[in-house]
Amino acid sequence: IAVRGSRDVEVADPERFMQVVDEAIYLCTKGVWGEAAESSLGKYGTPCLVEMLNAIGRLPTKNHWTGVFEEAEKIGPEAMRKNYRIARASCFSCAIQCKYIAYIRDGPYAGTLVGGPEYESIFALGSNCMNSNLESVIYANLLCDLYGLDTISTGKVISWAMECYEHGLLTREDVDGLDLRWGNYEAMIELIHKIARREGFGDLLAEGAKRASEKVGRGTERFAIHVKGMEASGQDPRAQKSVGCTYAISVRGADHLRSLSSLEELGYPQVVIERFGEDKAEAIMDRLSEQYKGLLVKDMEDLYAVVDSLLLCKYGTMWPPIYYFDHIAKLLPPLTGMEEYSSVEAVRLAAERICNLRRCFNLREGITRKDETLPERFTKEPMPHGPAKGQVCNLEPMLREYYQHRGWDYETGLPYRSTLIRLGLADVADQLEAMGKLAKA
Repeated sequence: IAVRGSRDVEVADPERFMQVVDEAIYLCTKGVWGEAAESSLGKYGTPCLVEMLNAIGRLPTKNHWTGVFEEAEKIGPEAMRKNYRIARASCFSCAIQCKYIAYIRDGPYAGTLVGGPEYESIFALGSNCMNSNLESVIYANLLCDLYGLDTISTGKVISWAMECYEHGLLTREDVDGLDLRWGNYEAMIELIHKIARREGFGDLLAEGAKRASEKVGRGTERFAIHVKGMEASGQDPRAQKSVGCTYAISVRGADHLRSLSSLEELGYPQVVIERFGEDKAEAIMDRLSEQYKGLLVKDMEDLYAVVDSLLLCKYGTMWPPIYYFDHIAKLLPPLTGMEEYSSVEAVRLAAERICNLRRCFNLREGITRKDETLPERFTKEPMPHGPAKGQVCNLEPMLREYYQHRGWDYETGLPYRSTLIRLGLADVADQLEAMGKLAKA
């Protein structure tokens, strides 16, 4: 433990604060939003997304080769609920309570007890590797937890190896004699041990898909599905175009936790109208359209910035989209005593400042416009199956729109001085200008 607090958390205006909290709890437990939250996250937890996303052709399968997994039902929410779920849990005082505990009673993985697995782990260790054996997914999740491995990156680097093996770019000798056919969950389990211990082929995989592919060469780079070195999470930009912009602009790579939109993904037209207007609603609600997706991603990134700063949960803000900037503006003053954040405009400005500071940090450290791209799997390989069949992700129109709304130069991705000054970041503008990393007006 590096830091431990010993003082109480003081709420500036407890009575007013609890009024806001009571209103927030009512919103997510009663009426339309309450029904939506309980019938999905409440009943199943995030595994409910497995079949929901498979239905719209956006469940990454076979190392993001396709978005449809024919055996999704075997790793879906009902299979989990009926066969392995033994208890419901939650974060402190949560009204949604989306966490569940899974237990395997018999078989080779008998005795496995784990929180989850969550959707992202099920995709990464399941459909992504063409693995429909749910018990092996649960056990692999436990191993990753015990070893301290990220389930998404672990699953993605293994699926990279499986696809390279399929195409003859990795031989059985290269992979320590393992049979890396798609769906071989026993080999997947063995690789998790090897990765954690950096043994044999696992030592290479422990570097992640980007570095591993660069070390192997031989065309294996094509199958490393990453952005800025981070393996892609459980989304596919060909079936939901805004995901492409989300992946490209994220400060840490192919990350769904910085600006992913559920508005068009799962269908919330009224929310879209309220936030963006009727004139933009049809295009935004079209998952396969790039129009206005730069604006959408910018808005979601701003929202996530304040949500993360306040240590709020994504569920209730990302999905279902219950809370927005107006709710945060009501919450902040009674909680902190900072009345200057009582307006939506002030909260939005703080969000923009956060996003711009992150951008400037990355620029200082050498991340550039050229890093904001996508794997060719998303931009050049049409989706082979499902509702998004034939689709690729056309990234540039979304980036152009996103940069425009951010106040950054499209050609270079650099912020304008006027943008940083508006946000109270004149000192940052001076530093970037001295480094030649400020956009020319």
